[in-house]
Amino acid sequence: MDRRLTDSKRRSVDFTNTVITMTSSFGSNIFLEGSLGNDTMENVMKEVRKHFKLELLNRLTKIVVFNPLHADQLRKVCHLQLKDGVSSLADKHINLDVSDQSLNFIVKKSYDHLSNMLLHREMVENSTVKIGVSDDAGELAYTIESNGGPVNAPTGEKISRSGSKENEE
Repeated sequence: MDRRLTDSKRRSVDFTNTVITMTSSFGSNIFLEGSLGNDTMENVMKEVRKHFKLELLNRLTKIVVFNPLHADQLRKVCHLQLKDGVSSLADKHINLDVSDQSLNFIVKKSYDHLSNMLLHREMVENSTVKIGVSDDAGELAYTIESNGGPVNAPTGEKISRSGSKENEE
């Protein structure tokens, strides 16, 4: 095996001892619909083949399909994200204590709803998903602003076309 990559300008790069990881959400609908079974991998690969040419797929050494995260794992992720998100409060000696009941509520309500929004293509590139609480305070409420522009992923702040943060007043 050559393990070299040559671009369209005939420049060659050595890829010996290199691992390239590519990710996608192709086939995620299979997991969201609960269609798991012995043929899960084949069903996912059917979705992948719809989007990638056989020439590329034949060059991949291994394709790994990851199982969806379970509620316990999602709670841990949510807890870590909350902890990271309030790290600035630590400078002011403020601690955030979120109950297990709150984490369960956030995970259950957000995971199902956001997953379905992705599945049904309600969320599109450069959109903003706003999560709040409904008027009766019993459910999370979701609204989507289309074409909201790019955002800084860690902070969620909108970025202007020039690359600077936009001030919202």
